[in-house]
Amino acid sequence: MLAGRAPLGRATWPTFCAVSLACACSTDTGALARREPAGGGQAGSGGAQSAGAGGSSAGSSAPGAGGSPGGEGGVSGVGALSVVHGVVDGGRLFICLRRASAGPAFPADPPEPVGGLPFGGVHRLVLDWDVSLDEVEAALFAATAAQIEGLTCADLVGSSPTQSGALDAGLADAGDAGVPDLPFPTEPTAPRRAGSVAFAAGALQAGRSYALVAAGCATLGVEPSAETCGAADPFGLYQALILVEQRQQAVDAELNFGLQFLNASRSISRTSVVLQGASQRQPVRLATDVQFGAVRPQATASVQEPAGIELHVDGADGASYTQSWADTLTWAGVSAIELGRNYIVAYVGPAPNVSVDSGFAPPRFVLFPSF
Repeated sequence: MLAGRAPLGRATWPTFCAVSLACACSTDTGALARREPAGGGQAGSGGAQSAGAGGSSAGSSAPGAGGSPGGEGGVSGVGALSVVHGVVDGGRLFICLRRASAGPAFPADPPEPVGGLPFGGVHRLVLDWDVSLDEVEAALFAATAAQIEGLTCADLVGSSPTQSGALDAGLADAGDAGVPDLPFPTEPTAPRRAGSVAFAAGALQAGRSYALVAAGCATLGVEPSAETCGAADPFGLYQALILVEQRQQAVDAELNFGLQFLNASRSISRTSVVLQGASQRQPVRLATDVQFGAVRPQATASVQEPAGIELHVDGADGASYTQSWADTLTWAGVSAIELGRNYIVAYVGPAPNVSVDSGFAPPRFVLFPSF
């Protein structure tokens, strides 16, 4: 995440919030502030509850309409918040916003984006409110597009289950007598909460780019594994929100682009990332021993386009997961990197050793730019 220490807290619906900014993560039981250890230690290992993420059926999809982070040029002036879908246990991600200046209730507007984000998708929200004066709450939900059709943000906030709700309805459709064939369904049968975070006035700044990643698992009432959802947090929850600022740094626009790595998988406590060399170039170690919720390097690295990206979990010499650069660009919805621009590449999903037919979303490197 950002250099230095990071406040951590709980969101309005029980959701662990690993954040690098002074944003207000509130909860029904009050704020539970923590700080990241010096030197960029683990930003959070806890999880949470609310909504789900794209299942394996959506894993190969590019970001949806309005969510393409690619080369159409960046957002200028007011700033941007890129929301990333990294929850692994089913559903597309939908976003609702409430501004304090407009009242205490969420508006009767449809959630964004139309059709929802597939797993690994990115949706860019322009910071077009007065970030110095207005508090804004973002609420995230996972559902199928059909389940969201006709519903407003007010409907979703008022009706979705909470931590104390019954066993997720999706389980009843799997197997005989309500016994699931898989640990989680690949699609929810009703919208689930994927967490919420309140941005206090002044927490975000105009002219800057931020990323908000929903990670972990959100199905209620089941016991997931650490390889799929990560370990339970102190509240027995398995879902997290990660908020980071995307760094800006001038790079050689003829050869290089700026790149940082974000560990956004609750199943990966620490990992390193290597960029495979193209042609005769040697591999480049982009980041070493990156703990969950942290961004490294702290200063944006100036790099050339690689042939692929390798994830090395827990200091392993060999790659635990490899993704080609061509696939990374395709899934980002772009045909080519924009030289001279700054990007984050985030790892989302379960541990790489989780079977692709497990019912969970697959591992994925997600690439998205600052503006």
